[in-house]
Amino acid sequence: MSDRKDLLAAVFFAFLIASGIWLAHQLNTDNGRLKVETISFVSGDRTLSGLIYTPPEAHPDNPRPAVVLSHGISSTKETVSGIALELARRGVISLTIDLLGHGDSEGRLNSADPTIGMLAAVNHLRSLPYVDTGSIGVAGHSLGAGAARATAFSMDAPASALIGGGVSESTAYQQEGVMNSTHPRNILIAVGSHDILFNIEALREELKPIFRSSEPVEPGVTYGDMESGLARRLVVTPTIHLLEPLVPVIVQEVVDWFLKAFDVPSGRELPLDNITYIMREAAILLALAAMIGLVFPLSRLMQTYFGDHEERSKGGVRRKPLSGLRVLIIWGGLGLGLFLPFMGLGVLLPFPPQLFGSSMAWWLLSIGAAGTLIIWFVSSRDAYSKFSMKRLISASFKKSDALLASALIVFLYLTSVAVEKMLSINLRIFVPILNSLEPASRVATFPAYIPFFFVFFFVEGLYLFELRRGASSDFSDLVKVIVIKLLPYLAVLSVQYAPMYLLGMRLIPGFLGFFVEFIWAIVPLFAISTATSWWFRRITGRIGQGVVFNVLLMAWVSASLFPYGTFG
Repeated sequence: MSDRKDLLAAVFFAFLIASGIWLAHQLNTDNGRLKVETISFVSGDRTLSGLIYTPPEAHPDNPRPAVVLSHGISSTKETVSGIALELARRGVISLTIDLLGHGDSEGRLNSADPTIGMLAAVNHLRSLPYVDTGSIGVAGHSLGAGAARATAFSMDAPASALIGGGVSESTAYQQEGVMNSTHPRNILIAVGSHDILFNIEALREELKPIFRSSEPVEPGVTYGDMESGLARRLVVTPTIHLLEPLVPVIVQEVVDWFLKAFDVPSGRELPLDNITYIMREAAILLALAAMIGLVFPLSRLMQTYFGDHEERSKGGVRRKPLSGLRVLIIWGGLGLGLFLPFMGLGVLLPFPPQLFGSSMAWWLLSIGAAGTLIIWFVSSRDAYSKFSMKRLISASFKKSDALLASALIVFLYLTSVAVEKMLSINLRIFVPILNSLEPASRVATFPAYIPFFFVFFFVEGLYLFELRRGASSDFSDLVKVIVIKLLPYLAVLSVQYAPMYLLGMRLIPGFLGFFVEFIWAIVPLFAISTATSWWFRRITGRIGQGVVFNVLLMAWVSASLFPYGTFG
């Protein structure tokens, strides 16, 4: 009977996956009107990846204006595809790209090219017969805004949009030209009022000479006119840095800016508030959630027919010495206390060789190592809790655990890559988490993460399940372990962002605050890893299968997402 329920559950989740992907594809192509395809182009000796949205009216006899869009650091082309979709629905060809060292593009971030590949994308568009080569604009978010600024100067773009970046005169992109009242032409600047990298009042002062204003720049007011190329506009909306390219107000402002700059009459027929990218994102999130959900019944079916059902060894921990509260304090305290120091250490020790990826690896390894020392300390003080790490490892892992967990990861990888290749749909939470391991350098980087993450997830399994009193297979216990895992990080986000929204105070400002913003992306991953760890222990009686699954999952996410290169 249980097998039948699992089979029905697997079919149900598969149906949700197919439904979400189909709906996302329909919305992403505007019900088949738009041609959406993944392309590649060359920047120097590097091949870059892009996603191009082409409206049906684009033709060599009717060339259309175009916009190149770029993402922020440690992100990919899909995060700005909402803007691309809405522009294409209104008749503007849109090309989103993976910057050098990011996503599926080759190269490194600290390249000699200050446009980070954007100028090469512009040149690619110029080679297309259905593109109006005199009407190509640029837009970018965060790091991509700096690249867009450099590109705007290099090509004398008729219009540009800088979202959450690219406006400081201390930026490295100043070498391409100092922004003034005439250049770049027709600039839209969009920033979240809670963007940790900006002080809005200081920004309003800083922009005065660029906007030809004697007073602080007023958000929402257009200075100058499009015809002369002197239009400037500042948009401020209540959001954080991470979400700026997804906020409807900013998306609508960027779309309207380029429509006006290019004088696109067909686009005016579709109201700006007629947007579909949000529904597309919801459909993608549904498909992703269903794919994770499919792991649960599928893993139990695999365990039933192919798993090792040998009882777990009774060696190791004689009794569970830690209450749930102590686990929360120890494990959560280690995670928070070591977060900022080891995020910084990753910059100094760039291995695995990815920006932010090395920080993540060293941070998780430090938690696991410190957690192990505390376990030994607790064991030495309590004779009934003494254990042998060798026996614990032996009791926690069976050959089938590693094989079945690996098979599940391979299944997820092949499914997500097939969807991406065939439909140009990428499964994501804020940023893609199930991205393809391309180029080949990402495949080579994948195993470098495994030792770091193995220590973390194995020791976490000991704390959450082997050492914690009351650990059980009841679903109520799933809630407990998720609370234990996530509560410290949710508390930090509350402490940082509640005063920011309510009082305008930033307790952790500047670059340290920027690192804290990464927790928004970490929390969903931790929720997934904790739920799967609990489930695998429930169906096997061991922590080993969950450890292997999460090590491989996190190594995949890290190797496919983080950029190659360094600061400076």
